[in-house]
Amino acid sequence: MTKTKDGGRKGPSRDDWETPMVLFSKLDEEFHFTVDAAATAATAKCTRFWSPGVDRLKQKWDGEVVWCNPPYGDQLPRWMRKAFMSCKQGATVVMLVPPRTDTAWWHYYAMSASEIRFIVGRVSFLLDGQPWDGNRHPSCLVIFRPGRLSLEYPPVMLSYSPTCKWPALPGLEAAP
Repeated sequence: MTKTKDGGRKGPSRDDWETPMVLFSKLDEEFHFTVDAAATAATAKCTRFWSPGVDRLKQKWDGEVVWCNPPYGDQLPRWMRKAFMSCKQGATVVMLVPPRTDTAWWHYYAMSASEIRFIVGRVSFLLDGQPWDGNRHPSCLVIFRPGRLSLEYPPVMLSYSPTCKWPALPGLEAAP
């Protein structure tokens, strides 16, 4: 465990933080998930899950009710694109993600979702099965429901600052 510049605790560098069961259970009562798309055997919330040993983004999500607490690193835009595209193929997808409203992926995918639920307070993710209260970032649920996307196609983003350039999102050129 290391300290951040402002003295806060920084968790281990990893991307398999487990969702607390109290959060998942309430959502599962509502959605009745059929698969956990980003889990390990130790962190899976559903009987069916896809682990890092499988290319989880190449799995068919069509027709599934997907729970996904994806890795929050540089692959997050690909996970959001997968959720968006899978919804168009009939999947219901609930993503637990940080509300990074300053990123291109947020504006392309999250803002096109059926619903966004902001979580008050910080999620106490589990680290090796134990609650870890060092989360310093907000979280939200981005919900994609078939036939209920807020925008059929991702929005066009404009910048009025000559120094601001929207980054290209991996695989976005393949989007409809």
